[in-house]
Amino acid sequence: MADTIPTIETRKDRLRQTMLAARKAVSDPALDAGIAQHAIALLTELLGDWPQDAPPPVVAGYWPIKGEADPGSIMTALDATGQRVALPVVLSLDVPLVFRQWTPDMVLETGRLNILVPPETAPQLEPDILLVPLVAFDPRGYRLGMGGGFYDRTIAALKASKSIVTIGLAYTAQAVDELPVDQFDQCLDWIITEQEAMSMPIRHAVPSV
Repeated sequence: MADTIPTIETRKDRLRQTMLAARKAVSDPALDAGIAQHAIALLTELLGDWPQDAPPPVVAGYWPIKGEADPGSIMTALDATGQRVALPVVLSLDVPLVFRQWTPDMVLETGRLNILVPPETAPQLEPDILLVPLVAFDPRGYRLGMGGGFYDRTIAALKASKSIVTIGLAYTAQAVDELPVDQFDQCLDWIITEQEAMSMPIRHAVPSV
């Protein structure tokens, strides 16, 4: 009997376990600082080019888990300039994420999946720029996530209504030659590692009015 060809989901699951271990092995505040340096430089450029007659942009970060690159210093730096920053909230397992405004002095609550989130009283915002966690990435800009599909659904929903900029944060050790992908996987516009900010082949310009 011929060997069964693994499905895309099976290939993703196998790679996810390998890359989760690789990410955990290299996760380090010193590398996060390098990522933050490149991210702040890119965000300063993107925000500086934002149309002055457009609504003030919202940057969405995330609360890191399981060795994800930590965007905390990026979010704090943005807040210090008066930039609106948001964190994602899981309301249900099969719908896009929502985003609530975050500030450094905010007391967070434990949300679904045991992830810290802003309280329900925090204003809900729609992001224009997303900082996106990932398990692995490839040179095309595809990302491998935790398997829940939250960011793919969210990015697709946001793109259906407006232009957004998506920025994946990762360690260099999370790079692979080619990820298995399907029709639901969303390409990112940028990948930032501790070494550099990389523009992906398919990239959206700064939104215009």
